[in-house]
Amino acid sequence: MTIAENPFFVLGLDPDASRIEVEREAQKLLCMLELEFAAAQHYDTPVGPQPRTSEAVRAAVAALRDPYRRLVAELWARHVPRRACHRQRRSRPMRMPDSARKSAGNHDHAGARDLVAKPRSRQAEINTDSRVMDPA
Repeated sequence: MTIAENPFFVLGLDPDASRIEVEREAQKLLCMLELEFAAAQHYDTPVGPQPRTSEAVRAAVAALRDPYRRLVAELWARHVPRRACHRQRRSRPMRMPDSARKSAGNHDHAGARDLVAKPRSRQAEINTDSRVMDPA
C-alpha cells in the first residue's frame, strides 16, 4: 500500500474516525460515484490528487475492517503533515451547504404542532381509570 492508496485518504477521513463513520462515508462515496458527482471523483493525498473509483473505496473499507491493516494506515495517515494535503480531511460526514439549509428552513412548521397530541396530566389518567373501574 502506497501513501496515495491510504484508506483514510481514499475515504477522506481522519485516522480518528470510528468504524461507523468509515462505513457511512464509504456508502456515501459509493452512491456519489454511482451518480457521477464531481466531488467524489478525486481525493487529496500528500502526493497530489488521485482518481477515486468504487473499487478503491471498497478496498479502503476492507483494509479498515482488518485491525492490523487499519493500524498501519492510521500510523501513516497520522504522520503526514496536514499541510501536505491540498484540502483538510474530515472525520465527520459533509453537511448541507448553507444555501440549501436556509431554503430548507423557510418552511412553516407551526401547523405541525397542532397535529402532535398533547400529553394528558396524571390526574386526568386517574380520573379516567376510576370511571372505568367504578360500577355506579
